Amino acid sequence: MSRFFYQLGIEAVRRRRLVVAAWLVLLVLLAAGGSALGGKLSDNFTVSGVDSQKAQNLLKSKFASQAGSSAQVVVRAHSRNPHRGRRPG
Repeated sequence: MSRFFYQLGIEAVRRRRLVVAAWLVLLVLLAAGGSALGGKLSDNFTVSGVDSQKAQNLLKSKFASQAGSSAQVVVRAHSRNPHRGRRPG
């Protein structure tokens, strides 16, 4: 089996332009096929009964303008490492 993959690798290197072109054609065909078959992207995901979903639903009902908001958090470490020199255990 390893001999087969070795030969496959050698042939792929010899015909590298053809291999790259074939992968690009395959990528374009898959993208076109996905959109032609009615694939639709969605970012709406809910799991009923989970606490975080209940909290999200509560936010939507009480504070609709802030539900689904995002925030950036920046954490700054101290210049000294308090754990330096300590050994676990």
